[in-house]
Amino acid sequence: MTLQEYKKKKMQDPEFAKAYQEIQLEMQAVRPSLKQERKKISCKKSSPKNRN
Repeated sequence: MTLQEYKKKKMQDPEFAKAYQEIQLEMQAVRPSLKQERKKISCKKSSPKNRN
């Protein structure tokens, strides 16, 4: 079962669907911060001083 299939199945549960929708606003606020942090980590990994 893929993640998309699992989510589709879980969204049929009204309680789960409601909770999922409630956290979407928070996730919209958090995603840009996570993206920025991933970018910082990626830059550090590709830095020549960190290469072996």
